[in-house]
Amino acid sequence: MIPAKGESAATAPGAIAAPVTAGLNEPAADPVSLPKIKESNYGYDTIGYTWFKGKIEYDKADKAWHLMYAPTPNQNDPYGGDISLGDDPRLEALQDNDVVYVTGTLRSGLTDRTGKPRFRIDQLSNITVGP
Repeated sequence: MIPAKGESAATAPGAIAAPVTAGLNEPAADPVSLPKIKESNYGYDTIGYTWFKGKIEYDKADKAWHLMYAPTPNQNDPYGGDISLGDDPRLEALQDNDVVYVTGTLRSGLTDRTGKPRFRIDQLSNITVGP
């Protein structure tokens, strides 16, 4: 990383620091409290959409688990980096923000509240790394 004039290069590798803004009297954000995105926690089959890896969260409005597989989705991704998982009893053991790997198929006859197909799970692995 090449620091801008007046900035320090003493940031941790991979850490994202808030930009330095001249003229503000507010204290800088605590970099420890900023959320960190580990790109290795995300991925998907870009051709057949037969597997996904990412963070899950239960959506009460949709009454379904959603898997975010791309924090910054590709503009060509028709699902926008997020899919809804079809009902599966194995999902009951999960918690919000768990990192999971799933294989299966998108079901056109089974959609979420936005009209996107839900993913029918064949295999599910919780790969969340402990705190």
